Amino acid sequence: MRIPIREQLAGLILLAAAIGLAVISIATWYTSHNFILEIRTTRLSLTASLKAAQIASNLALIQNSVQLVASRLVMQNALKRYNAQGNNTAANWASAQSDFNAAIAGPASGAVGQALMLQGKIFPRDANGPNGRYSVLNATSENLETILLPYKAPNGSDVYLSDTDYGYPPELYPNLTYFSVPINNTYSESRAIYNGQVLQAPNSTLLLGPYAMNASFSLLSLTMPIINNTSAIDVLGWLTIVCDARLIGSVIGSAEGLGSTGLTLIVGPDNTTNHFPRGLLYSSSDNGTVNPADVQGHYIWPLPDRFTYRHPTSTGKVDAPSFPITSYPAVVTALTENQDSIGNAGGLISTHDEAGKGVSVGFAIPDTQLVDWVVIVEQDKREVWQPIRHLRKVLLTCIFSVLGGVVLFAWPLAHFASAPIRRLRGYAQICTAHGILRE
Repeated sequence: MRIPIREQLAGLILLAAAIGLAVISIATWYTSHNFILEIRTTRLSLTASLKAAQIASNLALIQNSVQLVASRLVMQNALKRYNAQGNNTAANWASAQSDFNAAIAGPASGAVGQALMLQGKIFPRDANGPNGRYSVLNATSENLETILLPYKAPNGSDVYLSDTDYGYPPELYPNLTYFSVPINNTYSESRAIYNGQVLQAPNSTLLLGPYAMNASFSLLSLTMPIINNTSAIDVLGWLTIVCDARLIGSVIGSAEGLGSTGLTLIVGPDNTTNHFPRGLLYSSSDNGTVNPADVQGHYIWPLPDRFTYRHPTSTGKVDAPSFPITSYPAVVTALTENQDSIGNAGGLISTHDEAGKGVSVGFAIPDTQLVDWVVIVEQDKREVWQPIRHLRKVLLTCIFSVLGGVVLFAWPLAHFASAPIRRLRGYAQICTAHGILRE
């Protein structure tokens, strides 16, 4: 079947236009697609890195405030007398108690770090003294607002953070086991252990919590050695301070860089010490000796109710359930794979959360020895990929619009361009019919 020259010419114009559009569109799609996704991933990673740095800075502020309490000479002198002479009299502790009360000044204090400290206890360095393993000094801020603790007294009444028998939340005061390590023939270094974490001079610190009072307010505690100011290893006792965790909550609640579906999450280990097994972490010398499938994690801060569609089992709950960290690939990646970046920051543009919902995330680890937390900035995958969908719509619209225009333009153009040839062929046919030309 012979195709008329007009249709051939129109098809050729359409084919040339289609090839040109295909080349430009594929190049634009490939370049812009990768560029947009890289920008979105970098944005998520940078946001997570900044939030991790904020958390590390806020934890350092709280730790430094507690260290200042541990360095007070009046309390140290009272502990020296208790350790050397067994002096457990009221006179021995009178000045130290006043000093401790002044340190736990609460919201009336002008210093941010001091205002966060709400309650505390001082424990002896070992259980050999007159007071055994029990605290020698207790203090609660006098200016403390009423904080209802999430448990009841044995008689069923409400319990508030206070100096009462049940006003010291046991979840935030570690049950330390004391032991000593010989340094030489005449001296031994005092140490303590709690759930596998060893506390010793000079800088080890145990963080417990955050312990949620409700969906918007939590407490945490720091426990550290009280070290003789004249020695780097002479432990005089152990200090536990309960603090307001608002500095952590403020980072989680901040909406900067999150878009309309963004959420800041902090995933910690499902234990009381806030440390994952060392063999799991990329920075550990024995990395790889712990199987991530055997490790559980949980969200350390309650998730808002409006994200129920992404985290149906964890949202709005004060005590969110734990989950295998392998169910959230970004957590495993952050903990086990070296990203060669500050805070091991990175991002996954297409992944899922612990509930299997499609998300895009940035992650980072706070630069602190206090905790092994993974900060995750999570966005709905549809929001992150929206520029890609918009680009696809633009390209497809342009392609079909141009091809439609070419079809409308190619037919009259081919008709006009092929007219002389068609007329010449018509003349030739007439001439042949009259014997003027022979085929």
